[in-house]
Amino acid sequence: MGFFVCLTTATGCDWHRLEVMDIAFLDVMGIAKVKPGEYETACGKGYWECGKNEPEKLKTGRDAVEFFKEDSASSVYLQALNAQVRLSRYQRLTHTPGLN
Repeated sequence: MGFFVCLTTATGCDWHRLEVMDIAFLDVMGIAKVKPGEYETACGKGYWECGKNEPEKLKTGRDAVEFFKEDSASSVYLQALNAQVRLSRYQRLTHTPGLN
């Protein structure tokens, strides 16, 4: 089992696996659209001290995807575009209990 996204191309769909998970978690996992904006991360809310590459706030300029476990942590994925080679991929940005 896993969490996949399809990036539309001129010839169809380019599938990317973002997460791998055990089928036992299927009933407690979910996805949600994250609108562009600014959000506090878990370390920004004081759950722990922010690490070197761990921001206190997550700023998105475009829609992102939140992959979460009910009443637990979540991961936010933002599409990152590389204009030099015209590649598109999703990048995991943060883990945070209760994004909003």
